[in-house]
Amino acid sequence: LGRADAPHGRAANPLGFNVNGVIAWFLMELVSPVTCLMAASMDSNSHGDYNFDLRRIWTLPTGRLILLLAFLLHYFNRTVVSTFRNPSRSKMHVIVPIMAVMFNLLNGYLIGTSLSGQCPPAPLQSSKTIASPAWSWAMFHLCMGGWAIGFISNIIHDEILYGLRRSSIGTGKYSVPHGFLYSLPLGGVSCPNYLSELLEWFSFANAASICFQHLEPTNTVCDLSIYDSPPGLFFLAMVGVLIPRAVRTHHWYRDKFGDAIPKKRRAIIPGIL
Repeated sequence: LGRADAPHGRAANPLGFNVNGVIAWFLMELVSPVTCLMAASMDSNSHGDYNFDLRRIWTLPTGRLILLLAFLLHYFNRTVVSTFRNPSRSKMHVIVPIMAVMFNLLNGYLIGTSLSGQCPPAPLQSSKTIASPAWSWAMFHLCMGGWAIGFISNIIHDEILYGLRRSSIGTGKYSVPHGFLYSLPLGGVSCPNYLSELLEWFSFANAASICFQHLEPTNTVCDLSIYDSPPGLFFLAMVGVLIPRAVRTHHWYRDKFGDAIPKKRRAIIPGIL
């Protein structure tokens, strides 16, 4: 992960097997919310037959419903809004959407079934878990606030990049992004959109752990058991993907622009990494 770039964007494969970047992005990202929604609305009868009823999601405990809607909102922005707001998207090697679809199928299914109480099935069998209003707990509010900050920050920094791409249409030239987390007093970071997304999913995983608990929540941020749940595993997967990608992007900026990049700017964690 630390040495290889996915073959798209700046690292697009010039030898062929490339597909339209806009269409591929839309389709591969659409898989996750659609799969999640279907998994959350799935139910089985005594014969083991499965059926889908979207009305089922509105019967979920409030905390789980909020998390499901947050997940869908993230992917609405990532799939629909990003497709229309991004002025250009390079071709990508066909392996990229194939691998993304496989990951999104698995992740969407696990997130959907976990939030709907099907995976594992035990939490929703507890009357305390069903009745306890997770949305009223201070830690849940704090975690969802962190998710919202990460979500908004992600949009802001994506828009900065989109603006640079609009100004470079016809020239093909890259520019150094500035503003907000790009330009913090410590020098900022080269990939604040990745940092924002990590904040989103870290907060999401902690909020989900509260909803999955049978008893009153404790300090979930320090509870490592949250990372064996689908939301926690999703966060760890994003750490494994986004941090190495941010480091590579930062090195690319250094090689491309040299002294135009502030010396104190880091890859993804201000002043550290």
